Formats: sequence, structure tokens, C-alpha cells
Amino acid sequence: KDPRVRKALFTSINKKEINKYILKGQGQLTGNILYEGIAVGGKKMPPHPYNPKAAAKLLREAGYPKGKLKVTLYAILKTGYPESADVAQAIAADWEKIGVKTKIIPEKYGSLRPRIIKRTLPSPSLRIHPLGSRPFHGGLLRVFYSCPVAKLTVVCVPKVHEMIKKVNASNTTKEYGERQQAVAEVINKTHMGTMLHVVGRLMAANKKVKKSQKKSR
Repeated sequence: KDPRVRKALFTSINKKEINKYILKGQGQLTGNILYEGIAVGGKKMPPHPYNPKAAAKLLREAGYPKGKLKVTLYAILKTGYPESADVAQAIAADWEKIGVKTKIIPEKYGSLRPRIIKRTLPSPSLRIHPLGSRPFHGGLLRVFYSCPVAKLTVVCVPKVHEMIKKVNASNTTKEYGERQQAVAEVINKTHMGTMLHVVGRLMAANKKVKKSQKKSR
């Protein structure tokens, strides 16, 4: 709940190295949970800066000497993101450098989701959660960030909750885009979530799509 802890955890992740060595450069680094260029209204936002020294200092200020903070990191396993467990290992290594002990649990989303909803996961815990890109994020924002308790997290910021309600009440696409972008900016600024990277992957069994992929290569 301490914003200093959230900021420390997110700014101590070396996203550039994860993208370079685990994703082989396929990812796009961004600070926008809306995936700019895909979502309506999504604008370019820089990722949270990598600054492990400042992150370690924030943890000490928040009352966590080296080794005191212990977190559980769930690496959600989905077909479209096979690197999840490897990314979790890299994040745990980065957190170890600032004095955070991490327990990694790779698990399929289907078995993890019911426990998320029932609030039976250990605390504190975080998740590497692969999400499919979409132009409209109102529903997704609601299940992660609405109050008093969001369906898939325990995050609650009344200001964001009210903003999300306005997103879903929008009358035009332009209004919708502007409002959901405003939510994304608050989430980024308050470190309520961080986007590791955007990876564009087209997966389908349809023969026509396979032919299209071959032509585009």
C-alpha cells in the first residue's frame, strides 16, 4: 500500500535487458498500460525509469532494511507469452539487488484466477499478467482498479474509480479515448501498475491467416 514500495519495485526492473535477452528485442517498452497505437486515445508514455539505487533508498525510507521485504511473484502462464517464468526470474534477480526476497510461482491463469477473486493469495504478492491488446479498456480497468475492491486486485484509489466510471459512461469514441488515457496517466504516476513491454504476436490456426503471415515475412 505504501507508494514508495510500489515505486521501488517498478523502478528496479531492468526492462531493457529483459526485452533484449529474454524477448530477443521483440518487445516495445512503454509506460502506458493502454498500449499506445492500439488503444483508443493511447498516447506515447515513457516506461518507469530504471534506477536501482534510488529504489533501494525508497525501500529503506519506507522501513524495509535489506532482506525484510518478502514478496510472492506469480508468473502467469499463457500460450501467447511463454517467456513469463523467465521474465519472473529476471525480475527477482533485479529485486534481490535492492534487498527484496522473491518467491516465484509459475501458474496457469485458469487455476490462479479463482484464488485471486477469493482473496486467498499470500500478501504481498504481484503478478506478471499477459493481457491481450484491445482498443477499449474500460472493462479491463474496472476489474483491476475499481473500488472498494477490484475483482482481480486489492488496489483501491477512489480518484481512479471515479475516472473509470466516467470512461464507461462516455458518449463518443473520442471522449472514451481521452478518459481512458487520463486513467492510464494516473496509474503510471502513482505506480499502481507497470507495463513491462508490448509484444505483437499473431496466433491463429486458420489456414488463410497462415498464408498471410508467410506473405508478410
